[in-house]
Amino acid sequence: MIGIGDTGYATRTRRQLLAVGGVVAAGALVAACGGERPQSAVAKTSGPVAIQYLGRGSAGEEEIYRGLIKDFSTRNPNVTVDVNWAGTAGADLIAEKLTTLLAGGTPPDTVWAHSALTVDWAEQKALVDLTPFSKEKGFDLGVFYKGPVDDFRWESQLLAIPRETSSLVMFYNKQMFVESGVKELTADSTWNDWLEAARRLTKDGPNGKIYGTFASGGNFNLFQMIWQNGGEIMNEKRTQSLLDQPAALESAQFIADMRLKHQVSPFPSEFGGATQGQFMISGRMATNTTNQSFALDLQKANAFQWDAVAPPKNKVKAYAQASSGHGIVRGTKQPAAGWELVKWLGGEEAAKVYAAKGLVIPAYIKVTESDIFSGAGMPANYGKTWRDVLRQARSFAVTRRWNQVRSTFDREFAPALEGQKSATDAMRAAKAAIDQILQGR
Repeated sequence: MIGIGDTGYATRTRRQLLAVGGVVAAGALVAACGGERPQSAVAKTSGPVAIQYLGRGSAGEEEIYRGLIKDFSTRNPNVTVDVNWAGTAGADLIAEKLTTLLAGGTPPDTVWAHSALTVDWAEQKALVDLTPFSKEKGFDLGVFYKGPVDDFRWESQLLAIPRETSSLVMFYNKQMFVESGVKELTADSTWNDWLEAARRLTKDGPNGKIYGTFASGGNFNLFQMIWQNGGEIMNEKRTQSLLDQPAALESAQFIADMRLKHQVSPFPSEFGGATQGQFMISGRMATNTTNQSFALDLQKANAFQWDAVAPPKNKVKAYAQASSGHGIVRGTKQPAAGWELVKWLGGEEAAKVYAAKGLVIPAYIKVTESDIFSGAGMPANYGKTWRDVLRQARSFAVTRRWNQVRSTFDREFAPALEGQKSATDAMRAAKAAIDQILQGR
C-alpha cells in the first residue's frame, strides 16, 4: 500500500541523502535516457540480463510481487529479476536503504518509490528521468489518473510510473452501529455528525471501554482536515506554513477535544501492544479512518461485518491523496530491462492483480473504474466509495524535505494529543519548526 501513515522521513535519513548527494550526482548518466524511443529490453539484449528490484511492504505484498515478477520473467525470458525486500517500514526505510546502497556502489536497478520523496530524489539525481522512456510507441501515460502521474513529476522530469493512488476512508463496524441504534455515516456527514455518532458508540464493554472512533492527529489526517475547514497548509510559494491560521487551529482543537474533552477516542497507549487496526478488530473501536491496506486486515480477520465511507466534511468536502510507483535507479547498467519491469509493474495486468488481491487502489484508470476492484471480496459499495473520494482528492504541495516536514509536525503536535500542551500552542510550535525547514534553515 501507499503507506500514507508510514512515510515519515527522519532528519537523519535526510542528512544521509545529502551526504551521498555527490556520489549519486557523480554517477554515470544512463545512456538510454538520451534516446527518444528506447527499445524493449528483450530486443536490445542478446543474452541473459540480471536486474534487482528494491521493494517494501508486508509479507503478503512481497508474495504478490514475487508472483508478478515470475510472470514478468516468463514474458521476458532473457531478464532475471532479484528481489531485495526492505520490509514494512515505508518510504523512510526505502530512502535509507537506497542511500546506503548508492553510497556503497551497489544500488538496485529499480525501486519502489513514494511521492513524498519525489523532490528529494530529484534534487539528489537518484532516479532516472523516465520522460524519454514514456515516449515509447504504444506507451500512454493517459491510462493513469492524472494525480498520481503528477505526483512523480518535478521540473519537467518524470521519476516513476505510478502503481497506485490512495487517500483515507472511514472504516466502520456495522454491527456496532446497529446495536447502538446509530445511523451510519454518509459521504455528506459532517464533523458534528461524526462526533455525535462517536459519543453514542462509546460505552463500557466486557474487555474494556469501547470507543466510537480514533481521532488521529497525524499529519496526513489533520492536514486534510484543515482543507475540509476551508484552510491551506502552506502559502502558494511553499515557503511558509499556515498552521497558525484559524482554519488550522480549529481543526487541531477539534481532534484534541475528541480525545481529551469528549473522550470518544482512545490514546495509543491503550492499545496494549496492538496496532490501531488490531484494536478495532478486537472490538474496542467502532470507526477507524485509514488507508486501503486496512481492508486486507479486516478481510483476513473476518471478525464482523464492516463497510467504509468518505471521511466527514466540515465547511467543504476535501480529500488528500498520495501515490507510490516504481522508478529506475540512476547508474543502472540495464536501464532498458529496468524500464520493462517498471512498465510491467505499473501496467494493466499488474493493476488487475493489485485490485483483485485488494492490495492497493491502482492508478490504472481502466482497472480501478471496473468491477475488479469492487469485487475483491469487499462490501458492495466499497469500490464506489474509493472512486468518489479519489475523483475529488488533491495532492499535497510536496516540498524538499517533505517527510521531515511531516515528522516535525507529528513531533510538535503530539503533546496536544496527550493534554500536555494546548492545541493552539502545539500548532504554533509546529509552524515555527516547519517554517525553518521550508526556508532551508
